[in-house]
Amino acid sequence: DPEIMVDFCRCVEAVFGTDPSAQVTARCHPVTGVITQQVSLSWKGALQFLEFCGLPPVLSDQTAVPAAIRRSPRSLVLEFLGAYAEGDGQVGSRSIEFASASSWLLEEGQLLCLNRGVVGRRSTINGYGRLAFMGEDGSRLARLLHPYLITPRKRSAAAALAWTPATKRNTNLD
Repeated sequence: DPEIMVDFCRCVEAVFGTDPSAQVTARCHPVTGVITQQVSLSWKGALQFLEFCGLPPVLSDQTAVPAAIRRSPRSLVLEFLGAYAEGDGQVGSRSIEFASASSWLLEEGQLLCLNRGVVGRRSTINGYGRLAFMGEDGSRLARLLHPYLITPRKRSAAAALAWTPATKRNTNLD
């Protein structure tokens, strides 16, 4: 989503004083036609900063929630979960779901949500982990994450899910 890249560039500029937007490249998938954007940052200082923040250079199946996030105040944890929902999450009319190659990342994400009174279910589909929040828990998580979502598409989906009347929800999902 272009809004995510704009937000990312804004954050990089705020932290490092350099606007990386000139290094953003777009690519169109030859089969699906989906356009994605990427930015490659190879500044030694940036890489050291990310590692210091608990984001070492590891393969995707080895990622985890950084210790700094696990120890952070509620608003920063929700900011992290909102960013995760933007990147590897799906906010729909009936649920919020996260996907990852890292089962450890999903387990820690599940615990972060459980600490906020939201129960999620983990499963594995085609080798990838999935963490789903449905029913009242999906609605509760949508209310928590709504202020932290960036893209209009996910913000409106979260708003619809968050304020869906209990009589309209599938109680089998609770």
